[in-house]
Amino acid sequence: MTGKELYNILIEEIRSGRITGMLPSISQMKARYKTSHNTIHLALDRLKMQGIVYGKQGKGVFVNQEGLQKNSRGSVLFYLGALDINSFIRNRFYARMLIVLKAELQKAGLELVLNSRLDDLPKRYSAVIVPDANRLEQQDLSRLNLFLPGRICLLNHKIDGYVSISNDNFRGGWLAAERLYEAGHRNLAMVTIYLDLPYSFFHDRRDGALAFQRKHRDLCMTQFPVFSQEDRESVSEIAQEILAHHPEITGVFTFKEIYAYEMYRVFHQAGREISLIGYGNPDYAEFMIPQLTTIAEDPDALGQAVARTVCCQIAGKAVKSADVPVQLIERQTVYPVKVRGRCRIR
Repeated sequence: MTGKELYNILIEEIRSGRITGMLPSISQMKARYKTSHNTIHLALDRLKMQGIVYGKQGKGVFVNQEGLQKNSRGSVLFYLGALDINSFIRNRFYARMLIVLKAELQKAGLELVLNSRLDDLPKRYSAVIVPDANRLEQQDLSRLNLFLPGRICLLNHKIDGYVSISNDNFRGGWLAAERLYEAGHRNLAMVTIYLDLPYSFFHDRRDGALAFQRKHRDLCMTQFPVFSQEDRESVSEIAQEILAHHPEITGVFTFKEIYAYEMYRVFHQAGREISLIGYGNPDYAEFMIPQLTTIAEDPDALGQAVARTVCCQIAGKAVKSADVPVQLIERQTVYPVKVRGRCRIR
């Protein structure tokens, strides 16, 4: 561990409130962080230079609350609420988005702080970014609005009266339905998730596909809900239901790429071909057999858009909600209905 790495750990623990008052002793930190005496001194020296901690001869090192507040005013809170941080950052898309967001904010002299607490909100942060706003407690949203009015940016969720930066999920749903329609499919299945929530960006995916359907009266679309993110069993059951009761369905749009592969597995084993479009464009999509046609989101563009918005909010500039473009990545899992027999996927 380097001095910079230990500094980042200590600053986060101090700002989150896990370390208050006197810091652990050198020997305690050596044991806790599995690092050297010199590394600890490098990290502490940096904290002292910033005025975040101070030393008392013969007594130890203490958190300087005034210095902490002064330095934290250049911080942007990424408020996790009830979200599990480990699950969130294991999502490659959001992990990449956070890296870009952090780098863009640093260019503006702002630090990104991930936290699940709202302690000392008006003193510690200049603005707040909120993912999964639909799961936020109303009292927390009210508190954010009280102390940081006009400096709240919702991520991938929309609530009236708040600025939101989102992937264009509506467009993604439209593109999926459009591509299957162009290939000649007139009876589609849409495998959905989380539509039971008050609002989520998954609603936009559905609404985009249904908007395309309303423009094309000869298109029939049947919805099949999945109620758990990694519920392969439910997806398999949906595929079996389509096999048994919906011979007219020739194309499927799934809200997650893992659902598309599970659907393909079941249909392939049954010897029935079907066109598939997933969502998310994970790294492995182009290496699987068959390569998955999918809707791609841009984590870099999303991170940059959020950073621009937050910087404008802090500067007191007027900002509007915006959608970051998505695109359809054509690969091997959509084929024309009319030449179905000659386009067999192996």
